[in-house]
Amino acid sequence: MPTDSRLETPFEQIDRLASAPVLLIASDYDGTLAPIVSDPMRAFPQRETMVALKALAALPNTHVAVISGRALRDLATLTGSPNLVHLVGSHGSEFDPGFAATLSADAIENLATLRRDLEKIAGDEEGVYIEEKPAAVAFHYRNVPDPERAEELVEAVNNGP
Repeated sequence: MPTDSRLETPFEQIDRLASAPVLLIASDYDGTLAPIVSDPMRAFPQRETMVALKALAALPNTHVAVISGRALRDLATLTGSPNLVHLVGSHGSEFDPGFAATLSADAIENLATLRRDLEKIAGDEEGVYIEEKPAAVAFHYRNVPDPERAEELVEAVNNGP
């Protein structure tokens, strides 16, 4: 069997994966399990997708993970906290619900400063949403109606207020 998966047919790839002694199946959430939508808390996965992930996770020596930039609590809410499926939030830094309790005072102050700076940039701009996560702050601009203005906002975020 070829070692370069680009030379394998899809059936050969499936056979190779099925014969692995231990298998990890990892997936992103937004845009993969759930559609990209303007309101992030309305991005629900299809029921069949979650059923398939749970079925895979129930197989012997098979581990399933959903990794997202979302906060772990939001990811758990949207997926229904599926049994056997490992949820990882905040771009890989959040595995446990109590994660934020371990942040240092400096890290907490840095987050507060970042949030204040992003709020200054956002002002009352239409379509901007600032999301606070346990160890991060996200500046969402997808819904800004004017693409040029969205680019200006991104530049301001990159360069500071």
